[in-house]
Amino acid sequence: MPTVSNIHSYSPIYSSKTKAPQTWDTNNYLRKLSEINHDIIFNDQISKITQKQYTFDEVARMKKNTI
Repeated sequence: MPTVSNIHSYSPIYSSKTKAPQTWDTNNYLRKLSEINHDIIFNDQISKITQKQYTFDEVARMKKNTI
């Protein structure tokens, strides 16, 4: 039976180089999901994304590149 002195806390180390999607990745991310899933409803929903949303992503991408 382990004693209190033998118990160690565990801190997970994330070695994955995959990052969470950022705002400027939305178009590519959704396109990739569409290719993978082949889901008719999902494809219909993402086809309705407005130009305003894509413009927002472009602005975010430009701001990211200037930082």
